[in-house]
Amino acid sequence: MDPERFIGEIGKACRRIRYLTRTAGGRDAAWAREAIEQLASCSQEIRSAAHRFRVLNSEMAGLSAALDHERREAHRLFMTAHQPYLVTDLDGAIALANHAAGEMFGLEAPRLVGKSLATLVDAVDRARFDGWLDRLRDAAEDGSLCGDCGGRHDLEMLSADADRAFPCELTAVPVSDRDAAIRSIRWIVSDLTERRAAAVARGLVEEIRRRDEFLAILGHELRNPLASITLAADLLSERGGSPARKGATWAVLKRNTDQLRRLVDDLMDVSRVSRGKIVLQMNVVDLRDVAAGAAETMQPILSARNHRLAFLRPRQKLPVRGDPARLVQVLTNLIDNAAKYTPMGGHLAMSLRRDGDRALISVTDDGIGIPAHMLERIFDVFEQVPGKDEPNRRGGGLGLGLALVRQLVELHEGTVRAFSPGEGKGSTFVLGLPLVADPAVRAPAPEEIRPVGPAAVSRLLVIDDNQDAAELLALSLRVRGYQVDVAHDGGGGIERARAGDHDVALVDLALPDIDGYEVSRQIRREWPAMRLVALTGYGDERTRSQASLAGFDGFLLKPARADLVEKTILALGVPAT
Repeated sequence: MDPERFIGEIGKACRRIRYLTRTAGGRDAAWAREAIEQLASCSQEIRSAAHRFRVLNSEMAGLSAALDHERREAHRLFMTAHQPYLVTDLDGAIALANHAAGEMFGLEAPRLVGKSLATLVDAVDRARFDGWLDRLRDAAEDGSLCGDCGGRHDLEMLSADADRAFPCELTAVPVSDRDAAIRSIRWIVSDLTERRAAAVARGLVEEIRRRDEFLAILGHELRNPLASITLAADLLSERGGSPARKGATWAVLKRNTDQLRRLVDDLMDVSRVSRGKIVLQMNVVDLRDVAAGAAETMQPILSARNHRLAFLRPRQKLPVRGDPARLVQVLTNLIDNAAKYTPMGGHLAMSLRRDGDRALISVTDDGIGIPAHMLERIFDVFEQVPGKDEPNRRGGGLGLGLALVRQLVELHEGTVRAFSPGEGKGSTFVLGLPLVADPAVRAPAPEEIRPVGPAAVSRLLVIDDNQDAAELLALSLRVRGYQVDVAHDGGGGIERARAGDHDVALVDLALPDIDGYEVSRQIRREWPAMRLVALTGYGDERTRSQASLAGFDGFLLKPARADLVEKTILALGVPAT
């Protein structure tokens, strides 16, 4: 009943009671007067309550209008926000989408409603998204899902017509209703295309900077040995001079040419390993023999720097499965790195030990040490520790040795770590390789091919357009007892082959008239018994495969040393003439 009408009815009842009071007497009249007073008090209270109700109704009407306004404003902001938003139920069906989401997915926002959000996720990430949604649904059902624990993932999303894919960051925000139950999820969709493009651009800028820095270092590192080689060549060209001076000059030449060869080899090896093109010749070897070979290889360099290397090895064998030549390369790089950062007259140590099912090799020096922040980065390509007194000066070399060490060690299923107490306190590199149970081990690769003396092959043909390299190689081979003819182009090489009875032809692949592949094919047709060895500066698998298809029996990287040429020739098994 309306409060005003109710109050009016009470008033009528009071008037009737007053009338009855006038006609009644005695005790009934007193009772009636008391009832009238109580009714009058109740009427006043009701009037006060009605006034309060009117005020409250007015306030609630205002709040309801404000709430409707806020709801409309929130919806407007949701729909017009630059950030794409979607709202789905717990099964992923889209219940609401704003205009930005429509633009992102290439469909008007109302037409996204009813679609499954999963259909907008690329197939590569569909299973991951479905698992995420299942976890959200389960958490909502058991009450463990809260408003800030929906999660965030990077996913490949699709346009509505699936004609393009783009990277997105998807953030789930659970939404609770009036009874605090979570029955829907708001999704914040962030397109990562521009962010990733910016990251790529920053990466390219950094790569360009690192490339320019590397080229500058490469030029510096190449000029050093070239300067020594040039001076040594000038000295050797002068008449006279004592045998001692000539011997020292030859030592300088050999040391610097070896340095150039190592630089080029490191460049090629890092490239091959990073592209997965390197092939390991795996055998069971005794790691003690490998370490001894590395120490012996590095002895001339250590002597030149007045370094002392302490070599500690156990009595028991340390059999590991690996490529012995590559393991020697790993250890020589570690020793060379230690020597490079240790002052003249410093001390180095290499120790081997067994640790459970692994063999450990430690290479320690008392050099400049490694800052803590560089202990992991030191194995990255082109990374080097700067000098203590010259922070902007990098150490010698190209910053490839340790990167190559880690790559080769990982190919052997091993690990390598760097340790240092701090700057000026030296460093230690620890290499770990898995031991094998088989005690039968093979000697390192460098000892496997043993020359059986000259005259296994007597007549050679060198075909190379680099006249200096061809003549010097021929001279070196003649000193070793071979008869050598030389040609400087493909056509001339074929004519030389026709004029002589050669056992082996060493053919440069990049000749000026016809390439070495065609030279090989023509020689194969006319002299099928002649052995052919390719000479090239390209060591990738494609070049090797093409050389094999063209008929080559062997493959050598330039510059090819005479001793390696001889070993390759002898390994072909050509009968003596």
